[in-house]
Amino acid sequence: MGSHLGTHLDAPYRFHRDGQPAGALPLPLSTFVGPAIVVNVTNKAPHTRIMWKDVSSYEQRFRDGAKRKAIVLIRTGWSEYWDTQKYFDHPFLDTEVAQRILATGITVIGIDALSPDESVSPEREGSQWSQRDYGVHRTVLGSGHVIAENLTNLDAIQEGEWSVSLVPFKLTGGDGSPIRAFAGRREENNWR
Repeated sequence: MGSHLGTHLDAPYRFHRDGQPAGALPLPLSTFVGPAIVVNVTNKAPHTRIMWKDVSSYEQRFRDGAKRKAIVLIRTGWSEYWDTQKYFDHPFLDTEVAQRILATGITVIGIDALSPDESVSPEREGSQWSQRDYGVHRTVLGSGHVIAENLTNLDAIQEGEWSVSLVPFKLTGGDGSPIRAFAGRREENNWR
C-alpha cells in the first residue's frame, strides 16, 4: 500500500527533505486528535480558488480552536466524486488561506478533496496527473505541520461539538501515511 493512497496524511518530509519523515514526526499523537472545525465551502465551482474572504468568517473559531488543538477540515463536497474524473476538478485553497489559518495557531488542515492545491487530471493536461504549484503544501508542510487529504463524510459533522482522529501509522522513513479518519460527538462519545 502506498503512503498517499485513499485518505492519508502528508508529512513535512513530502516536500521538505529536511523535514521529518511521517514515522518520525516530532509531533505527539494528540496533534492528530482534537475538536473539529468544519469550514463549509460547498458553494465553490469546479477548479475555483478558495480565497480568504470565503473563510474569513471562521477566523475567530480558528483562533479559539487553536487553543484547544482543533483540526480544521475544509468541506468542499468533492468527496462525492471519488473515483471519477470530476474528482480532479475540485476547488482548491489559495496559499493565503493556509498562511492565515496557520497564523492562528492551527497545525492540522484536512480536506475532502484530492488536494488542498489545484489538481490537473490526465484528461485535461497530457497523460500524467500533476498539480500546479503546491503552494499550500509548501506553506503547511514547510511550517512543520500536516495535511490530511481525501477525507469523506464531512457533511455528517457540521453541527455541534465534534472530535476528530487523523492518527497516522507509525512508519519509518515515509513522507505520508494512510489514516483511518473518524469523528464523534464529544458529549456523546459517538464515533463515526
